[in-house]
Amino acid sequence: MALSPFPPFITLLLLTLPSLHSLFSRSPLSASLACEPGRSWALQLSQGSDLQGGSLDGLAERVAREAGLESRGQIGQLEGHYLFCHVPDKEGEERRDHRAAEQALAAHPRVLWFSQENVLSRSKRGMTFNDPKYPSQWHLHNDVQRGMDINVTGVWEHNITGAGVTVVVVDDGVQHTLEDIQPNYCPEGSYDLNSNDPDPMPHPDAHSDNHHGTRCAGEIAAVSNNSFCAVGVAYGSRVAGIRVLDGPLTDSMEAVAFNKHYQVNDVYSCSWGPDDDGRTVDGPHPLGKVTSDWSLQQGTGCTDGHTGTSAAAPLAAGMVALMLQVRPCLSWRDVQHIITYTATQYDTEADWETNGAGFHHSHKHGFGLLNAWRLVNAAKVWESVPFLVSYQSPLLKEEETIPAYPNKLTLTWNVTAADLRQSGLQTLEHVSVTVTVTHPRRGNVEIVLLCPSGMTSLIGARRVLDTDSSGFTDWTFSTVRCWGEQAEGQYSLNVTDHREAALALGTLKHWKLTLYGSSISFQEVLNRQRLVEEAMNGQYLHSNFSLPCPPGLDIPPEIVSPFTSNSLKSLLLLGCFALFWSLYYTLEVTLAHVNWRGLWRGVRRARPGAAGLKDGQMLEMQPVMDTEAKMPLIANDEDT
Repeated sequence: MALSPFPPFITLLLLTLPSLHSLFSRSPLSASLACEPGRSWALQLSQGSDLQGGSLDGLAERVAREAGLESRGQIGQLEGHYLFCHVPDKEGEERRDHRAAEQALAAHPRVLWFSQENVLSRSKRGMTFNDPKYPSQWHLHNDVQRGMDINVTGVWEHNITGAGVTVVVVDDGVQHTLEDIQPNYCPEGSYDLNSNDPDPMPHPDAHSDNHHGTRCAGEIAAVSNNSFCAVGVAYGSRVAGIRVLDGPLTDSMEAVAFNKHYQVNDVYSCSWGPDDDGRTVDGPHPLGKVTSDWSLQQGTGCTDGHTGTSAAAPLAAGMVALMLQVRPCLSWRDVQHIITYTATQYDTEADWETNGAGFHHSHKHGFGLLNAWRLVNAAKVWESVPFLVSYQSPLLKEEETIPAYPNKLTLTWNVTAADLRQSGLQTLEHVSVTVTVTHPRRGNVEIVLLCPSGMTSLIGARRVLDTDSSGFTDWTFSTVRCWGEQAEGQYSLNVTDHREAALALGTLKHWKLTLYGSSISFQEVLNRQRLVEEAMNGQYLHSNFSLPCPPGLDIPPEIVSPFTSNSLKSLLLLGCFALFWSLYYTLEVTLAHVNWRGLWRGVRRARPGAAGLKDGQMLEMQPVMDTEAKMPLIANDEDT
């Protein structure tokens, strides 16, 4: 049997070359083939019965030559539509050549339609509002320092404003009658835990201090285009209020505040905490300013004095509302992941480090500035993360002296694959260390954690104002700097004492390590990073693309008690009044049936003989009936 001179795949390739040429020659128009401005024609060619499939390109070449033009190929995916360009030999002959080209195209029987293209005037679509303070809201659109804002206007242009999402402000109340808040106010998600009633309206005081919650609510959902004050980050969302900070706060009240009306509220905004007095672990102070204000006491309903973390948290809550509009099934952990994957570096002088999973982090700025455009686009394609799992080491008793700086106490613990097998933990989210340390001046202690990748995290920084001598008792420090890294490996704890000469050294009594994460593999972390970056061009916001939500837990309906402390007090007062009135009415009716005159006569007649009673003998009083009352009434009748 004779062998073919060509291998089978070479033969197949030769047979398919014409089809491949036709396929690639009809690919969408490349930007490099575009004509110079004012020198292009768009036209449509008809495919007659004498033309075979795929020959429109050849026809376009012939028509272009006859018109003195060049064919630049099919326009995108518009079959039969081509772009012709004019390349004149001399600049002075351009107008004459244009007229000749037009005459040739008009006379050709296969040209159904043609038009010389002109440069179109187009401007980028922008968001404009008539709210007077909007131009000053630099955190929404910063024209002076590019990149120093949350990049939200592009999201609004896609009609993503937080519609269908409710954000609740847990604070000192919300003045929901304010013009910027009232249209978006959600009474169903609101409550007053200080007064125990459904209305979270702030209570004015002498110092006019109860404005914090109202300002936060305005940052989140201030109504747009109402010619009043400013614009909220999620101005299409609803906003509720839980009043809890205007009075004594207990652990139980705080716990209730964090899940009150969770059947209604999607996001809880809490921009408050312990005093930043240098004696506690302080947090960063991101940007945030220019929102609604209360007007109950000498206020205008607008302020530009809301700054710091108090303003940063509501901005984040508003951006989460935008994310939930495009992906309602995001969990709190999904939101944390997306922030990690999308935050941007905006302060190049900070201590940025890249961890083993490729995420950048700074002790000052965390993962960076939240970017609404990146958050929303990532949310659109985000697949829900698996359940949270954890691993905890045994309690590691040390009783080790903490050396003075620059020396350090180094403690290690190795987490093996066998340790993680039962939980299925593969990649990290939060890592926490719980320590018990004795020290005469707690603020001198510095604690650094090293993850298996070598990423360091300053979890316990020096605090020069912290002179407390009680040390740390089962105090838990936490870090996210190892997010996305592999959980398996050796963890190290470095502890040092920035000692003052007169003070004794401290002691680390014991510690334990806790890892939180999921069963997501390290490779999947890298794959998600690529997917998120691919979504940043907004392609999924332009379409109806939507990932299916995983089956979730049914949220039980809220059991609403009609009784509050105030209503119970009212009912108690009403009940006391009813009881008093019943007793009074019963006594009045009883007394009305007693013959007081006969009773009084009986007492008077019994009194003279009372002195003759012997000891122990009781006086029995009986009413003496009036004889007149017993005799029948006889009329005086002369005929009787």
